[in-house]
Amino acid sequence: MNYSPGFSDPKGLPEPLRRQANRKSGRHTSRVDRFGNPEEEVVIRPSVVGGRREVGPNDAVRLKTLISTALAGIEYTEIENATIIAKPGVSIASSKDSYRIFNSLLGDTPGFGEIRRYNNAAGQAINKISEDHLISFAKLGEICMFGAPPREYGARFIAATLEDDESNELLTSHRCDYLRAVTHGRFIEIDEGPKEYIPHISLVKTECESTANIVEAALQEAEISGIWVSLRPIVPTYFEIG
Repeated sequence: MNYSPGFSDPKGLPEPLRRQANRKSGRHTSRVDRFGNPEEEVVIRPSVVGGRREVGPNDAVRLKTLISTALAGIEYTEIENATIIAKPGVSIASSKDSYRIFNSLLGDTPGFGEIRRYNNAAGQAINKISEDHLISFAKLGEICMFGAPPREYGARFIAATLEDDESNELLTSHRCDYLRAVTHGRFIEIDEGPKEYIPHISLVKTECESTANIVEAALQEAEISGIWVSLRPIVPTYFEIG
């Protein structure tokens, strides 16, 4: 079984990473021309592990129904590039977090051995958090936008913040525990920039600023704020680097 060189042997990975690691592989040369030269280059994209707590399946369906209803009255051309997130959840460590950790700890081009050690630490942190917090609930609050700043290119997420202090404190604690584990206890400035870490559940994604504004306004009028949702144990999320 091939697997990404960004991972150690899948048999040695902690659960729940093994099955997902087994599905990861680099794309290797499979054909040669009549002179014996490869017709395609080897592409190796090692992956690093982040984490998120997904909304329970029934609550995810409920959210999708509310979002679809809210967007039903908008002309398709205004929201055609908006995507309702099928598995909404709260990021404990996003792709941006992972990149910042690598830049701070390992530089721009970490070796495969360093990535393996990072992924193993991430997997162990995920398991530890999941053991301590199997399931919890959160009350959705304000609808707002995260992601690319105004008038800049990039992904935008229309999301719901969490209204109850207990959920915010718990998820912030999860994040601190996770980052402490993957950085081996070293303090890393992850939350750089104007916004600190705010636990939130992303609902819709788009790279179009005008679409994002339309969707945000529509969801602010929907019956999303105030509902309770379940949060499943933290699960690994994979981000390609290089």
